[in-house]
Amino acid sequence: MLSHATLKGFCCVLADLQMPGVNGIELIQTLAGRCPTLPVVAMTAYPSEAIRQRALAAGAVAYLTKPFDATLLETHLSRFSSP
Repeated sequence: MLSHATLKGFCCVLADLQMPGVNGIELIQTLAGRCPTLPVVAMTAYPSEAIRQRALAAGAVAYLTKPFDATLLETHLSRFSSP
């Protein structure tokens, strides 16, 4: 898994909730534990209110459903980018 040192320099992480071999909720929890100041944006093509709540409770700062508008993603990313 990613170490805190590996994540230095990232302004945020975009995490799909359904990836081969990786549970997105567990990834968010791991990232929150290892690098709590690193924002994670969760995204999924299979939305549900229960999954949204789990992603946010795990530490995601935003939840996007695919397909999403590029402007919406840009709005979220601009919150985390360095000036």
